[in-house]
Amino acid sequence: MANLTLLFLSFISLIAALVINLMAHYLPTTQNLSRAWQQMWPSHGDPMGPTPPSHPSRFPPTRWLLRILAVWIASFAVLWQATSADTLAQKLTLAGIGLYLLLIALIDLDHHLVLNRVLVVSAPILVGLSLVGLLPSLPMALAGSLLGLVLFGLMAVIGRGAMGMGDVKLAVWIGFVTGYPQVLIALLLGIIAGGVAAGVLLVTRRIHAKQSIAYAPYLALGAWLVLMQQAHTLS
Repeated sequence: MANLTLLFLSFISLIAALVINLMAHYLPTTQNLSRAWQQMWPSHGDPMGPTPPSHPSRFPPTRWLLRILAVWIASFAVLWQATSADTLAQKLTLAGIGLYLLLIALIDLDHHLVLNRVLVVSAPILVGLSLVGLLPSLPMALAGSLLGLVLFGLMAVIGRGAMGMGDVKLAVWIGFVTGYPQVLIALLLGIIAGGVAAGVLLVTRRIHAKQSIAYAPYLALGAWLVLMQQAHTLS
């Protein structure tokens, strides 16, 4: 039974990795899905010509394979951890939010963007999950969103570019899914993880002192850790 579960999760996570990579490549552009797929896997004698500067650069097939492998591993970890929840509904909720966080993180890594359309389209679903008890109650979720807005909004104003508005909107989103007061822990973990990563990149000279980094992956990590802690507390 355990082997069947591993095989099932491996298959689902592979499908998720392919979809997440495709959507991360497609969503920030105006191209259609078939064009995005062709750019991911260009054929010999591709007549499309060079990619416009406003679109993602075309990666070599080897790099795409490595990306898909990395997201496959991350997706499998998300799904495996989500199975620790009690009910099927809780498992599906955790898995869905975890995979969505992976999509947000990958888009920011590729394009340094946190897309409004990605956050907004999930809002009705999150409200519904809150109303049926699969996320924090609506008052606590809204309080978490408000706190995320205030804290990261102040950081964006005071920091003068250190924190982008996309990060502020993501903090609002994370505040809703984690709720008050857990949003404080989620954002703090994200800030710490982002600071450590920035320090490593500076020491290794991958970035310079005034260069910004993609912050969404670290905020997503903080949110996921808090969500898993909440799931273990309830189980």
